[in-house]
Amino acid sequence: MSPILEIENLAVSFNNGRRPAVRGISLSLAAGEIVGLVGESGSGKSLSALSVMGLDPPGARRDSGRIIFKGRDLGQLENAERRRLCGARLGMVFQEPLTALNPVLSIGEQVAEIFRLRAGQGRRKARASALAMLAKVGLPNPAEAAESYPHRFSGGMRQRVVIAMALALSPELLVADEPTTALDPTIAAQILDLLVRLTRENNSAVLFITHNLRLLAGLASRVLVMYAGLVLEEAPAPDIFENPGHPYTQGLLKALPPSLDEPAPGRLTAIGGLPPTPGRWPTGCPFQPRCPRAFEPCAASLPPLYDSGPGRKTRCFLSEGGASC
Repeated sequence: MSPILEIENLAVSFNNGRRPAVRGISLSLAAGEIVGLVGESGSGKSLSALSVMGLDPPGARRDSGRIIFKGRDLGQLENAERRRLCGARLGMVFQEPLTALNPVLSIGEQVAEIFRLRAGQGRRKARASALAMLAKVGLPNPAEAAESYPHRFSGGMRQRVVIAMALALSPELLVADEPTTALDPTIAAQILDLLVRLTRENNSAVLFITHNLRLLAGLASRVLVMYAGLVLEEAPAPDIFENPGHPYTQGLLKALPPSLDEPAPGRLTAIGGLPPTPGRWPTGCPFQPRCPRAFEPCAASLPPLYDSGPGRKTRCFLSEGGASC
């Protein structure tokens, strides 16, 4: 099958190219596939997602790359044509649901607006569609919820509304940017179950962005690990959890607290140092100042993405020729 989404060598910078933030990432998604994009804050995950949706922040500049949706280069579309795709065939769940919702419009108005503007429904039919969608995402008493305003809802309820808006017209591609941020574990699990169920019903392709590798276990079919604007590793799941190839991926997994059914490991192993500031990348491999396995070539030049196994790529000199880190 042809992929729903292809990102080819995407590079984005600020300050007229003086601060590169995304440095040439490539990925593809097929219908029904969930691909995870993971990394620490500042790695370029959210900026990549915003570029897919055409929502690049002020000051951002596309330096290279193509974003192809169903065979169409989104960068070549007129703004009006691209806006028609957003909400109808492209959906996005934003990281912070309170800022994603309009505080002066009722919940019902905001969900119904999608059906009116993108599906051409009249006000009465759009309201009925909005109530049905609010029920589908599990909000109790949808009619009462529709009359409420965002400030009256908890974080989990607001996120359900954002999901309802993103999936209202069964988009072919959904971008979920850290949709469980600031939610407690129980509510986060409910939100994940809801996203998976609804996207599978729609056979949507999903780009799931998170800083927490554990969320992607059992959820994503493939995982890309980003750091300093680059993909350091790409691998199928569960391979990347059972046998991580890059030292950075290994460090992320070792830093995770155990799940409830795992024995306590004692002190967690933290990754030393801090991620580099965007645009001020170290020479060579950007992870080498923090890497416990760095050696001379790492500081001299940036390693390419080596093929390191079936469906796997690793940006590490220790993986050259398929060797394991």
